[in-house]
Amino acid sequence: MNKLQDTLHERRLLRAIIVKKDAQAYGEMYDKYADKMYRFILFKVSDTESAQDITSEVFMSVWNYLTVGKQKSVESISGLFYRTARNKIIDLYRERARTQQQSLDILDRDVGPAHTRQMDKVETDDEVRRLLEDMRRLKAEYQEVLMLRYIEELSIDEIAVILEKKKTHVRVLIHRSVKKLQQIHNQKYG
Repeated sequence: MNKLQDTLHERRLLRAIIVKKDAQAYGEMYDKYADKMYRFILFKVSDTESAQDITSEVFMSVWNYLTVGKQKSVESISGLFYRTARNKIIDLYRERARTQQQSLDILDRDVGPAHTRQMDKVETDDEVRRLLEDMRRLKAEYQEVLMLRYIEELSIDEIAVILEKKKTHVRVLIHRSVKKLQQIHNQKYG
């Protein structure tokens, strides 16, 4: 399915959800976005249990938003999912701040014994680990824009909707964050 067909199909599904409260159509949206939301949230909260909980909350909140009360006008379902996820993550951080819990380091999750991996996978994992370490040193705004653009592979337009910024500002943020990440990486690894 090409991008245009995918967009049209998504709009039909969205219309079915809003007008008919079609759970099957929402299930298709869930299938399309669940892994993306989970990855995005996990990167932000660094612990699998919280990421799973927040992912579930995001899908419940969006379902309730779309189906309860008067009909909504939604420009981008992906934008709605990401904005809802951002808000849920902020809520979690506020709660953690109140209870003085420290978030776990993202690099401590899901690490298996290195001897079970093939050598090229170990090298790739090490490169990814170093990049993620370097990304953690960026300010939050830069981390988020890099995550959306290069990990979630969203377009500039989609990122602009999610971050509620102009497209030109998003391009500048991406450029600055990449430059800063390169600078950090080069300082550490030459």
